[in-house]
Amino acid sequence: MFPLIKYLQLRGKERRAFHKAFYDVMILRKELKKKSFPEFKEWFKTELDSRKKDEDFSLDQLVLANKRACKYFAPAGRPCLYQALSGHMQCKLQGIKTSVVIGVRKDHEEFKAHAWLLKKDEILLGNLPDLNEYHEIVRFENL
Repeated sequence: MFPLIKYLQLRGKERRAFHKAFYDVMILRKELKKKSFPEFKEWFKTELDSRKKDEDFSLDQLVLANKRACKYFAPAGRPCLYQALSGHMQCKLQGIKTSVVIGVRKDHEEFKAHAWLLKKDEILLGNLPDLNEYHEIVRFENL
């Protein structure tokens, strides 16, 4: 019930930005599940190129909408990848250049992965207190 109450409190552009983020998270879930990584990259680029801007949103509105959508609708344990990808999709529509970064770190005897969204050197989505311990393995700038 709590997420529904939070949703009903959203107004105007906040709600429309959330709808777009929710849609992107749902479509990303579907495509990441059924495609190999090279197939996904090709689909992602085609999806981005086919979209048309229909409304202006501020960077703050996009970031908040993606955090909200991923909190409730991204798969458990992996919201960072969905935040970074959907944030990148929406920023590109607004003409904001961003990069999706994926990094790893060794935690005791296991590897941990994390994704975040950058605008130049500013972390928009996916910031962690120990982010500096992650080693970048891939960066997507011009998807």
